Amino acid sequence: MTEKRYPAQLVEGLVNCRNLFAEINQKYWSKFEDNIPSGRDEYVLVDFLVGHPGYMIGNAITAKYLQYLEGFKAVVLAPSRKHDWMINIAKSFGFDEFVFEDESDRVPPAIFNTLPFNQAKSPEELREFVLATELNGLAIGDLIYDSFISGESPGTITEVTPKLIEAVLSSIYYYNLSNNLFKNYKIGALTVGHRVYNRFGIMSRMAITKGIPVYGKKQRSYPAFTVRRDDTIKGCSNFEYEFSCEEFEESLRHITPEILEDAKQKVRLGYNGALNHKAHDDSRRVLNREELCQELNLDPNKPIVPIFSHCFTDSPHFCTENIFDDYVQWLLGTLEAATKNPNVNWLLKAHPNQPSYQCTQSAQSIFHEYAKNAPNLALAPDDYHIHTFYDIASAAVTCSGSAGLEFPCLGIPTVTAANGFYGGKGFTMQAKSQKEYSEILENIENHFEFSSEQQERALAYWHLIYMSSRIESQFMPTFVCSSLEPHEEIPVWFDAAHLLNDKSPFEDPFFQAFKFQVENKKTHPFPRGFWKEEKKDEAA
Repeated sequence: MTEKRYPAQLVEGLVNCRNLFAEINQKYWSKFEDNIPSGRDEYVLVDFLVGHPGYMIGNAITAKYLQYLEGFKAVVLAPSRKHDWMINIAKSFGFDEFVFEDESDRVPPAIFNTLPFNQAKSPEELREFVLATELNGLAIGDLIYDSFISGESPGTITEVTPKLIEAVLSSIYYYNLSNNLFKNYKIGALTVGHRVYNRFGIMSRMAITKGIPVYGKKQRSYPAFTVRRDDTIKGCSNFEYEFSCEEFEESLRHITPEILEDAKQKVRLGYNGALNHKAHDDSRRVLNREELCQELNLDPNKPIVPIFSHCFTDSPHFCTENIFDDYVQWLLGTLEAATKNPNVNWLLKAHPNQPSYQCTQSAQSIFHEYAKNAPNLALAPDDYHIHTFYDIASAAVTCSGSAGLEFPCLGIPTVTAANGFYGGKGFTMQAKSQKEYSEILENIENHFEFSSEQQERALAYWHLIYMSSRIESQFMPTFVCSSLEPHEEIPVWFDAAHLLNDKSPFEDPFFQAFKFQVENKKTHPFPRGFWKEEKKDEAA
């Protein structure tokens, strides 16, 4: 891939902007170094592996607050010594010890031949071998799998390829890197921006096996975010904004009819915290049932069930309890079952972000293999507005996508094949096996009932994710999580510098919520008043 070049003046402006932020940032945080309790010899490991301003600032703030609360020293994990600007940013937070990602010993390629993958007799067995992989008892098969399919790939594993070999060898590399890190430093906590793939997941899981909590930061809405504390590998293998049943049940006491109605309206409007959803773009078409059936040559007397596909290469195992090996295998199994049920119109909708994920096959290409002899199976055009599906669906199907929450919010039953970030909360039909999943789809018309109580639970959970759990920090600028061009990154650093005012970090709403989370070992931080047991002088 050709390296992108930018005008020298623009690059110089970005460098100056980063340096200016570091200078102002260092002056601010140095005033509070005396607030770190002394005498503790444990470290908080700070993830600086991604050079995005929001990623680094968020992880650094979380680490600073852990220092104030726990007395940790800090050690930063950075990509390499060559990333001097990232090192400079880390130092401006008062972090002066570093470990570098590229300084572990390389893994000899011949090691791959000692592993069982070449012995697999079928694609199914190869996928089984990969997913079952452990290193010294640490389960990492799903991390290898998702590392392999990330980027340009078919979205599934069918044979041993150089990229699969690379994914396996990199898992050993990151295992050794993490093992050496924990040997050389007495780590008391991790602050990370990702927990997926070999690069991030192995370190996080190894920490948990050693009794070290992992704090995973995730933007939930900009500039708001959440920080998930995990003490189990299962918890560390799911979305940061997946909430426990305890948290969900606690949130229900805050719910009123007005909140439920507001949530319902926001779902239809596509609100999820300032993210721009292509499915809600005003330029898209909204069709009624009659118009849709006529356009797609479907029987208007049959109920319509949309199937919402995924970006195949987007971490299919970071949702737990996926009954399929990956999203490609899920779609194959879904269409296979759908073609056995002629009583409904099946409408496949490809994910709007699919082209951005470099998958070498698409939902459309898979669809055409099944549609030849299934007149009740149709492909939704890319320009359909999501309201088209909201208004005509008798049920919906997804593996673990956001449709599994949105459609129940509108009173529409939804079948899922994985836990996702909302499973087990009482408003989805989550199949526990491929056999059960196929049976549900083959008889989907018997599953159209959906109670008002289930809808209210879905709306309450939506409110928990997108409204009541939103934590903002006085230090976090507004930004987007995608890679930034220099002209986009420059204003983020300026905004971050302007936020460094006379306020103490202990006045930060995030510090107040995080303090309660750390002291009570809660999974997430919440605004004041969330937990029943909170005392008047405590921050929840």
